[in-house]
Amino acid sequence: MVKKSQDVADTIVIPSNPVDRKALKDGLYEMGGHYRIQDDQKEKIKDIVDSLFDKYKIPKKVINKMAKTLYKSNYEEVTEENQQFEILMDTINTVSASPTAGHAILDEED
Repeated sequence: MVKKSQDVADTIVIPSNPVDRKALKDGLYEMGGHYRIQDDQKEKIKDIVDSLFDKYKIPKKVINKMAKTLYKSNYEEVTEENQQFEILMDTINTVSASPTAGHAILDEED
């Protein structure tokens, strides 16, 4: 059985040039900085959500969905998905004698 470290050495090309190694290391540190920025932004978003919830008592899940919808400018898509969801849930919750009764046809957009 081959050791795990040997497997890695066989599948990954490790830069031997010191300049390339430094560039790799610098890139990784730069990525780490961007991960920090993302974490900070997520914390700011959480604070805003908490504040809006405290002030207006709108559920946090709804606040997040509203903000994402505004950001993505996809209100029509979200409302269409919600309508399809509502139809499907109503359909499966409808008690009927026929297994196909009450099924609605949904247009699928791809």
